[in-house]
Amino acid sequence: MPLGRNTRPDSWAWTTDHQGKYTVQSAYQLLQKQKPVVVRPNNSGFWRNFWHLKLPPKVLNLLWRAIANTLPTCVNLVTKHVPISSQCPVCNAAAETTTHELLTCAFARSYWAFFGWPIETDLSISFGHWFELLQHTDDKDFICRAATFCWALWKARNKVVWNKRTSTVKEVLATSSITLDHWRKAQDKSALLSLSFGNSDDGAELWTPPAINNLKINVDAALFPNDNSYGYGLVVRDNTGKFLEAKTSHFSGSYPAEVIEALGIKEALSWIKGKNWENVVLESDSLLSVQAIRSNQKMSSTFGIVIEDCRLLFSSLNNVKIRFVKRSANRVAHAIARQSRFIPGGCILEQDIWPNLRDILLFECF
Repeated sequence: MPLGRNTRPDSWAWTTDHQGKYTVQSAYQLLQKQKPVVVRPNNSGFWRNFWHLKLPPKVLNLLWRAIANTLPTCVNLVTKHVPISSQCPVCNAAAETTTHELLTCAFARSYWAFFGWPIETDLSISFGHWFELLQHTDDKDFICRAATFCWALWKARNKVVWNKRTSTVKEVLATSSITLDHWRKAQDKSALLSLSFGNSDDGAELWTPPAINNLKINVDAALFPNDNSYGYGLVVRDNTGKFLEAKTSHFSGSYPAEVIEALGIKEALSWIKGKNWENVVLESDSLLSVQAIRSNQKMSSTFGIVIEDCRLLFSSLNNVKIRFVKRSANRVAHAIARQSRFIPGGCILEQDIWPNLRDILLFECF
């Protein structure tokens, strides 16, 4: 039957568009309208407080991922179809969730006990809820230190997973406090201005003898990660460049490099005091340590405690100066520090100098 003037064939039309044309945008809008209304808790205050915490960006990033439960824990990796065990690689006693790894694992609990913050006994608590309870303390400094401690714990966890190396409680605490204190100091413009960046005697690239009737002591530290140990090398020379004496010290344990460098300077100052030397120039290639000793800034970290000890020793010595030099001007002390494992607590005299060290001494003097 022929179509009449007012009849049309059947056709499809998209009712949500006034032209009847289907578009992805209109389909998305339709689906959004059909979603059930869900009343969500207002946590804008939590996140506002969170993003206003004065923390290093890497710590904030770690916390944000932990609260959002996106850290690559074993449980999260298994849910992404990664073929691994969901057991905690540190304690092997429970599934590794974010809460377990950072709070309830025996590995984590041993550190939190030293930190001084009680862990919620309810194992079902989320890390986000735990951090929200922490924010209720209203102690911003404590919150920031606990947050940085979480970051240090995750870093220690990764050492176990990837390097098969367990950190000590002191190492985790030191890493946490030093990271936060150094970041805070970098943000403090007044603290930066108080450091002696413009000392004209700093930054020498070649070793030079001291003035007449003066002594020069060079100090360096060495880390031995494979042995979980560290050592120092000290050497004293007169104004003619003559080698007078050297000393080594070697200890078990592990600390951040800046702490060990500061301990080396403390060892050198104690050596000067024990020898009753005066008119001494002490040189180190640790710029951070030299600047910290010259400043008046107080730091509650392990590094800050060692620096304070160095300042006290300085105040008891007569005409002793400290300078920063480049590694190229500190080669003898560096070579001695590297040998501290084999000469622990040893005194090195002229007849004890080994051929390689003698070559470096001659090179530095001429």
